[in-house]
Amino acid sequence: MKNVINEIDQKRQKLLGLFVSSIAFAFAISLIANFLCNAEKNNLWALFTGCGIILAILVIYIIVRLSHRTKKFTYKAGLVIDHSKKVCYIPRYGFSCDMADAFKYGFSENEGLKNLWNDDKDFLDEKSNSASLLKESAEYCLLENLSVHTTDYFSGEKKEKLAREYKENDLPSLIIKNRFIKIFSEPMENRSVFNTTGKENKRKTVITKVDGEEEEVVAVLTDDAMYHNFTFNLPKGAKITKPNKDTTSFDFKFFELSIQIEYNGCSMGIPRDFIKYYAGISDDWETLKTPQLVIEITIKEKIKSVFYPFKKAEYEWIDSFLNSLSNYLSFTKFAEAIGWNNLQAQLLVDRNKYKFAKEAKIKSQQPKEIACQAANE
Repeated sequence: MKNVINEIDQKRQKLLGLFVSSIAFAFAISLIANFLCNAEKNNLWALFTGCGIILAILVIYIIVRLSHRTKKFTYKAGLVIDHSKKVCYIPRYGFSCDMADAFKYGFSENEGLKNLWNDDKDFLDEKSNSASLLKESAEYCLLENLSVHTTDYFSGEKKEKLAREYKENDLPSLIIKNRFIKIFSEPMENRSVFNTTGKENKRKTVITKVDGEEEEVVAVLTDDAMYHNFTFNLPKGAKITKPNKDTTSFDFKFFELSIQIEYNGCSMGIPRDFIKYYAGISDDWETLKTPQLVIEITIKEKIKSVFYPFKKAEYEWIDSFLNSLSNYLSFTKFAEAIGWNNLQAQLLVDRNKYKFAKEAKIKSQQPKEIACQAANE
């Protein structure tokens, strides 16, 4: 949704600022030119005034630029958890599907993780074990998404010139300690579930990438296991840190990017009809949980970017990543994309049609019943 009035007002303010600064700059230049042309006269005031105006314009420009260095993007994501504490798939809603996969395959390989989730007496309370697992799973899904995105963006010649691959030994221990990342990034040769010797062949999906002449397996999916080669292709010199357990930061030469995941025990208002008729979940409403996670992405521009040029190709992936997150995370955006308001209106129309048809049928049967009763009498 475009804010037309705000956009017009912002353009007006920018144009007015450019106009005023142009006049001030032209006046300053004329003062300095006046001093240079009439140096024999005692008019140092013209030189100092002109230089002062130019310096003031530069200071104002720097202050304005520095005051808008930080941009925050907030996404509200929702899930549906049924009476058996299973994270349900919502078709075409990427975040929901990835979270459902993470719990399905994580629990398949780690019984202790499954018990921690199922046996939690304070299920999905803000500081419960289940809430911690929920945030860790969301962190895994987001970082995997970033891993795939940066791997696709920095490939071939672009990777050689602008980026390098960051592997497990480049990541902070708090990321590696994420229980879902730890399970899915463990090499397949160390996991018995991938040892198919003497076992019935299972359905398997293998994703590979070609880097030069080498082909590398980056992801494998079977009926009950998942592997992901957890690496990032990022600009050279990048540093990945973990300021706290809910935040991951990426420090680049000119920018900083941080991903924060919040869960405070609140539920998302997902319509009942959506859950029943779109997601196909028939559980009673009272038995369902719809936790809401808030993901905040912060982009901070470093002071040096005001004064030094940087290569756009090195950072354009940030824009495309943010755009992809809007559709991936936001339940509201997803509902708009599938036209849920129209579908809900159609459901209401169909219900009323059924209601009126049923009432008409009952009314049409009443005269026959009365006639039958009269005949019997």
